[in-house]
Amino acid sequence: MKLKFAGTSQVGQVRRKNEDAILIKTSNQGALFLVADGIGGKEHGNLVSGMLRDRYNDWWDNRFIASNMNFQEAIPALKEVLFQVNREIVNDFGRFNAGSTLALLFLFQGHCLYLSSGDSRIYLARKLSLQQITVDDVYENLKHSPTEFQQSSKGKLVGAIGIRETPEFSIRTGTFKKRDRFLLCSDGAYRFLHPKNLRKYMLFPWRNPSQMVDTALSEIEKNGAKDNYSLIYICVDSL
Repeated sequence: MKLKFAGTSQVGQVRRKNEDAILIKTSNQGALFLVADGIGGKEHGNLVSGMLRDRYNDWWDNRFIASNMNFQEAIPALKEVLFQVNREIVNDFGRFNAGSTLALLFLFQGHCLYLSSGDSRIYLARKLSLQQITVDDVYENLKHSPTEFQQSSKGKLVGAIGIRETPEFSIRTGTFKKRDRFLLCSDGAYRFLHPKNLRKYMLFPWRNPSQMVDTALSEIEKNGAKDNYSLIYICVDSL
């Protein structure tokens, strides 16, 4: 498997510190990508997103690379890291005092795993189609009747790592193909990218992934970049 990728995490034009964190880990057979966004308005957001980054980095370096686990064996191991971090956050900061979103992509043995919590996203471009793989954990996506919907709560985050003793997350598996393109991004990125332009950027045949990232960054900054923003763009060059 050969991948081309580029990623960045920026503080933006308004915030004083960056509460986002990214992780990029690759080998000849597999890859792990992560975007985490410390919850806005909560203390220690940068510490919590950094905990997710660091624990998954440790898992890759000290457990995955040194083992002979297959894809199916990696799934519970990746989930256990999430549970471990959730326990640490609750123990260190208490419930509802700190948290982070998570968008994680694991590629191995022709299979892909998507692990998400909160409103950071993963997109997949295949041929001429673009799909948002993850579903935002926000108020309007809760299973409730239309009469219960409060417009003032639209976009309100209702799930993240570390805010409850039992973490809420989504997990999905599939396969990937040559020329597939993935994008992991925090809400500070996609909220300042016009959907039509995001689609255009994802479907354009960039020679170098850094060109796509630089183009997206230019639009985000032009549109105000009021939040921290992070994105990782990945192209599957060969299997």
